[in-house]
Amino acid sequence: MKMSKYLMLLVILLVSSCVDSTETINEMATELKDHEIFQVSGFRGKDVQISSKDMKAYDLLMKIDSINVEKVRVRIEAESTTMLDMYKERVEYSKNYVEEYKGKVFQSSIDNHLNQIKENQQLIQQEQAKLDSLNSIVSSYEVEVKKLKDQFNSLDYSVKFE
Repeated sequence: MKMSKYLMLLVILLVSSCVDSTETINEMATELKDHEIFQVSGFRGKDVQISSKDMKAYDLLMKIDSINVEKVRVRIEAESTTMLDMYKERVEYSKNYVEEYKGKVFQSSIDNHLNQIKENQQLIQQEQAKLDSLNSIVSSYEVEVKKLKDQFNSLDYSVKFE
């Protein structure tokens, strides 16, 4: 009788440790589908128990999350570090100055503004190249995420990505 109690306890422990993580995978996929990245209040930094049969789906979701996090970081960098608008404003100001004061001020002042126009136009080209590069990186991330989502969609889970 004691042996059967221990055997029952062992079976219960084994069954409870063999977690069916399909529901967890579906919840994780739903969170990524809704927010593009895991949320702090959701699965970000949270330890989850995943069975070996769900490990491929878990790895795909983690890759999608990490690529999307990096994509957001690059987008923020592209939006916050560009000086493009400032350089354009400087060019516009210098052009207006040259037009308005040509013949009214010393030629050296006009030449100075013409040089500033050239310098700022070069800076505009550099900033535009930087911005194009960052946008290209974001595009490559989007392509990679789409492939990973397609791989996840081919797996047998109720949540599907668009």
